[in-house]
Amino acid sequence: MPFSVPRAKPSIPVRRHGAGRVESVSRVLGMAEFLDQLGEIELSAVHEIANIGLGNAATSLSTLLGRTVHIEVPQVSARLVGALAHETLEAGIVTVGVLMPFDGDVEGTMAFFFPWEAAAELWETLIGAKPEGPCDIDEMAASVMIEVGNMVCSGFLNSVAELTNLGMYATPPAMGVDFMESLLATLDVEAELNMRVALTINTRLHGADGSALEGMCLVIPSQEGLVKLLQSLGLEVAA
Repeated sequence: MPFSVPRAKPSIPVRRHGAGRVESVSRVLGMAEFLDQLGEIELSAVHEIANIGLGNAATSLSTLLGRTVHIEVPQVSARLVGALAHETLEAGIVTVGVLMPFDGDVEGTMAFFFPWEAAAELWETLIGAKPEGPCDIDEMAASVMIEVGNMVCSGFLNSVAELTNLGMYATPPAMGVDFMESLLATLDVEAELNMRVALTINTRLHGADGSALEGMCLVIPSQEGLVKLLQSLGLEVAA
């Protein structure tokens, strides 16, 4: 069950002639050069924003759960979206993901992922029952997971907007369940994101009972939007 988002045309037309191949290679090289600019200082700034934004999300989740939840951000990295399927969570793991496009001064897409076991534990906590498998996810379970993803993604976007004075507006989220690499491939093709830089935010949800759930948050702005975001934080990044 991939993300329920409208199918869009690929951002780079598929051609069999030399001109198309040169255009694609040139674009890849350009994005690689841009990625090289995102060093320790830039990622540290994103890490700080993530801590603040996901801290806000933790407050909302605590209210929803009726118990204290803390979200830790152990690591932030940057990579091309097209490479994510080969470089992120272990392949072959059934994963639950929530996708949320956003627009405004910075446009792009956010996604939040839980491995199946972590998602099942979260369902158990929230609604007192967990689906046995992806085919058993009912409307209530889907709605709850979408709301969790909405809280996480919206918390991040709101914090970025407050810190940068940039308008960033979330759109309705969608949920998908599949192998991690399949969900990421859906992002590549359907959301036209394969040639963008993804900010990969590893997360860990801690409960008051000492339990911890591993997850991953992706922030995938347009290149222009990412430059605008970093420049608004006082960082010098060229488009």
